[in-house]
Amino acid sequence: MLMATITISLTAFSQIDTNRICFPKITAKKIAKDLLAYDSLKYEHYYLKSNYDLLYATSLNKDSIILLKDSSTKVSKLKIYELNSIIGYKDSQISEYKYIVNETNKDLEKETRKNSLLKKGIIASIVLIIFAYITN
Repeated sequence: MLMATITISLTAFSQIDTNRICFPKITAKKIAKDLLAYDSLKYEHYYLKSNYDLLYATSLNKDSIILLKDSSTKVSKLKIYELNSIIGYKDSQISEYKYIVNETNKDLEKETRKNSLLKKGIIASIVLIIFAYITN
């Protein structure tokens, strides 16, 4: 019994060196169809993966451009804020200078009037002295 089992199992698992595999025609057609489908799916997978990689790289590029634009926009807004604060400071300086110029012009007008009166007084005094000298 043991011997019969060993003999049957040896022949069941023995391999014959052939270049030919025998399948029924229907099975062979199904195998060929599956192999063709597998090859086309493998090509389609490669094609879709390469397209996906290309689209992903493009989206990363666009994202980096958007980030650069956002950061340059933030920098521009910061520069605008700084320039507006400088403009505000310069406007206050201009207002101060206008006030100083107006005060200086008022002081100049006062001094001009004083000098004018002083000149008129000196001229009147000289005329009076000459008149007094002549009449004496």
